[in-house]
Amino acid sequence: RSHLHDEHDSPIGAVAARVETKPNKSLRFGADIVQHSKAVTYNRPFETSDKDELPNPPNPLYPAQKRWDKGRAISADARFKKKHFMLRGEFLYGDRVDIDTRYGAKTFWAAWGLAAYRIDITDDVRLLPAVRYEWLDGDREHDVGVQQQYSVALNVLFWERVRFVIEVTRNDVQA
Repeated sequence: RSHLHDEHDSPIGAVAARVETKPNKSLRFGADIVQHSKAVTYNRPFETSDKDELPNPPNPLYPAQKRWDKGRAISADARFKKKHFMLRGEFLYGDRVDIDTRYGAKTFWAAWGLAAYRIDITDDVRLLPAVRYEWLDGDREHDVGVQQQYSVALNVLFWERVRFVIEVTRNDVQA
């Protein structure tokens, strides 16, 4: 439904598609596209909390309204998995549809990568150390808003469904 609610409700707000191929047992590629089909202004008439109000709302009768523009996002991802080693990554590019919070930004792009290696201790216990890097430019047109995140994690997997995770993350945010 995308951002369509109440009086704007519609069964189709955003349309998405994904294609995926697995050329061999250890390699997978995928691509996605999402189309936010129309601009929407949701007045949020029943929101009475003042913490979500816009400083200068376009319509003073609805100070908590939210506005979204139409737009599109695409992504491409890949995964390589061989024995105990896994390498994954994804690239995204799209239009900013959040009119009230984009502050002049029109498009964004992002990428992330992850590497992990599974170590079998016993049949029921495995260790999975992993490293991850994420990069997001929320305002591609201007030299502001880049965020980077570096993570190191150790997963301890018990049986098939129990996982204990220790993670250390560093966030770098451009002024």
